[in-house]
Amino acid sequence: MTEANARANEVERLAQAVQEARIYAESIVDTVRGPLVVLDADLRVLSVNRSFYQTFQVSPEETKNCLIYEIGNHQWDIPRLRQLLEEILPQNTRFQDYEVDHEFPTVGRKTMLLNARRIYREGNRTQMVLLAIEDISERKRAEEALQVSETRYRRLFEAAPDGILLLNFDTGQIIDANPFVADLLGCSREEVVGKKLWEIGFFADTAACKKAFSVLQSQGYIRYEGLPLSAKDGRHLDVEFISNVYEVDHGKVIQCNIRDMSAQKRAVDLRRLTARLLEVQEEDRRRVAYDIHDGLGQLITAAAMHLEAFASERQSPQPPEAKAELEKGRRCLQDAVVEMRRMVSELGPLLLEDLGLVEASRRLLADMAESTGWETEFVDAVNGERLDHVVEMALFRIVQETLANARKHSQTKKVHISFRREGDVLWMEVQDWGRGFDVDSLDQAGQGRHVGLVSMRERAALVGGRFEIQSAPGSGTKLTVTVPVAPAAESVIDQRKGEMMEMVGPTTDRQPSRPGITVLIVDDHPMVREGLRSMLHVEGIGVIGEASTGSEAVQKVRELNPDVVLMDVRMPDMDGLAATEAVKREAPATSVIVVTAYESKEYLSRAIEVGAAGYILKGMSRDSLIDAIRLVKSGGSLVDARLLAELLREMGIRGSRFEGAAEGALETLSPREREVLQLLIQGLTNKEIAQQMHYSVGTVKNVVQRVIEKLGASDRTQAAVYAVRAGLNPE
Repeated sequence: MTEANARANEVERLAQAVQEARIYAESIVDTVRGPLVVLDADLRVLSVNRSFYQTFQVSPEETKNCLIYEIGNHQWDIPRLRQLLEEILPQNTRFQDYEVDHEFPTVGRKTMLLNARRIYREGNRTQMVLLAIEDISERKRAEEALQVSETRYRRLFEAAPDGILLLNFDTGQIIDANPFVADLLGCSREEVVGKKLWEIGFFADTAACKKAFSVLQSQGYIRYEGLPLSAKDGRHLDVEFISNVYEVDHGKVIQCNIRDMSAQKRAVDLRRLTARLLEVQEEDRRRVAYDIHDGLGQLITAAAMHLEAFASERQSPQPPEAKAELEKGRRCLQDAVVEMRRMVSELGPLLLEDLGLVEASRRLLADMAESTGWETEFVDAVNGERLDHVVEMALFRIVQETLANARKHSQTKKVHISFRREGDVLWMEVQDWGRGFDVDSLDQAGQGRHVGLVSMRERAALVGGRFEIQSAPGSGTKLTVTVPVAPAAESVIDQRKGEMMEMVGPTTDRQPSRPGITVLIVDDHPMVREGLRSMLHVEGIGVIGEASTGSEAVQKVRELNPDVVLMDVRMPDMDGLAATEAVKREAPATSVIVVTAYESKEYLSRAIEVGAAGYILKGMSRDSLIDAIRLVKSGGSLVDARLLAELLREMGIRGSRFEGAAEGALETLSPREREVLQLLIQGLTNKEIAQQMHYSVGTVKNVVQRVIEKLGASDRTQAAVYAVRAGLNPE
């Protein structure tokens, strides 16, 4: 009985101890604001505080006396946490700030810091586990949001198109700088950070910079426009400088934004240049108007007066007076055509369009040197590369203006032009060794030729280039232009040639030749076609068709099989030179005479290369046109005398058709044949040769044919080229 009572007392004592332990634990737990759990040795929940219930939204019934892993549908059954808790009592361990990020069914995702340790009561020898839970979900989200914000700010800071400096509010020391500062100032971030704003050496006035900083400290904001700044690499920039004071982490920091305004300043300058360009354009228009009025207009007016006089005199009993008036009117119109060609050449240089900037400049220098006697140097280090048309035109006009200035003012005996390319930049230099002048006078108004230099500077600027001029009295002048370049499109003639090869179809069967000479007129101007038709109203020549484009001409040749084609050069769709080549492929027996207003040796060279039998200028006399048609129909060839002489002097013709004659061929010619050949290379017709040598036209024709045969040439033009290459002087 006594033993049973003792056991009962022990059980009661233990039960009371457990109760006291629970009460003790609950009293501890309830005093803590964060979730707290007390576990027994089996990790069953002895007690939790109100914060636990509120945080995880569970009830006492589903919590007390339950294993912690079973609470709330096993939401605490986290393997790593279970391992740590099971090690605490046996090994007397603890863990601190164990972070758990877990999705709870009722409260969603939580991020928690867990701390656990063993609690031992010596009196009743019980041990428990105290688990403290700190819900850091909100703090974690705030930290992540802050990190995102800081990352976003850093990205904006790093990628900003303005230079940004962060300064210490009290000292003005630079504490950070974004990458654009390095690009703007031409130095590294390390060279800037740690120095004071006025110590980085880029602001010209240090005292003013310190004063502005004091104003910023007191007012919290400053702004300057057009502030001069010198970069480390020597660049001079105009910048906008804006500074603000901000509160950061209970302190103040200064942010300085530096914006390069140079581009905007250039835009303003460009607007000024554009306005100046419009002025120059209007001046050019006035000059053209004066040229038309004083030159072309006066000639046409005089022609009209003479023709009016002819109309009144032709019925009079004195026909010689009427004939004289008609001849005067005809001469005025011929002079008007020549004047028109001059104006066209000046306004739109065909040389540039056909050959490109470098070769056109070479030819221009050669032509001017011939008339001035200059010694010349020409350096082509770009291998004749074609550029954008606008760039080529601007640079060619600069070359024209420079050479014109040198001829008028410099009194030089030598001129040098060079082209070279460095990366994506073209360098053009024009230098003379003449009188020179004071460069400072460029900025003075009313300095005649210097107005042209200002215009050249503007032309260079409008294509993104830089213009520099070096000169001094007695030391000559050197002009340098640098321009960013890109390859330009191929020439119009090359394009048309490619198109022509596709347009020409298979050759059709030819019909037998008809009586007389049949002519096809090709020109894109109806009035010109009508004028040519009127001039050819003569017995033995019949106009059988007209065409207004090159491709139409090829088709008409295929349909009509004319003996001779009168071909204009510049036409839409396909130009006359490409059409000539197509016609000669389609109908080798058809002779083509190029009839053009363009006085161009380059066009002449190309015309001969593609097989033209003649090249004459619009404005020729009726007799000259008729003679030319009859000449080419009989197998001869005819080229405008002055143009051919110039071309032969330059010997710019290339291609297998113009290889030299056999060695010793000239020695086989008789004295009379050599004399006729000498006149041939001057561009004279058979009729003109006959008049000069006092032979009949038939005799001259026979001599010319013998010369062609002895030289192994195909026509009189090829014979003339052979002769010049063999040493005959075309003068």
